[in-house]
Amino acid sequence: MSHYGIPVGRSCGSYRPGHEVHWIHAKKAGESDQPLIDVSITFRGHGWVEIQGEDLSLMLWSHEAARLHQAWDRCGHAVWKPRWHMLNLPGPDRSAFNMATWDQRTPCIEKIAPRDDLQTTVDRVLWQARAYGGYTVTTSDLTPDDRDKLLKELQRDGTRFRHQ
Repeated sequence: MSHYGIPVGRSCGSYRPGHEVHWIHAKKAGESDQPLIDVSITFRGHGWVEIQGEDLSLMLWSHEAARLHQAWDRCGHAVWKPRWHMLNLPGPDRSAFNMATWDQRTPCIEKIAPRDDLQTTVDRVLWQARAYGGYTVTTSDLTPDDRDKLLKELQRDGTRFRHQ
């Protein structure tokens, strides 16, 4: 299935806007130091939804439009968290959706194991960050030198991995 030429995978591994919600992303979006905007949702098809709230009207995309529609039908209430491009439906399932604008849409990426030639933790983390738009690594897996190298490489990649 695709949404206007954007392939949608059943086992998507992407954490970019419009795709999976990384646990750190969900945690950050749950912090209280950000605007929360109550919104209504109108489903436009092909993964597109229009959200409307006070002084707000956005057309956004999710690769999980069917799940979003089911959650909306059960809950009927949504909260937009613009800092994290997160749409929360606080019903019984407490569903969260990582939403994308038109120019942020990317294809789903099948989650696969890192290549065999990636032998260090830093190499594997950088591969995951670049491939999927997110990564998780425990601090015990990194030496101070690894941490410094990782931060240097991520800074070289620019702001792609930081939310604004």
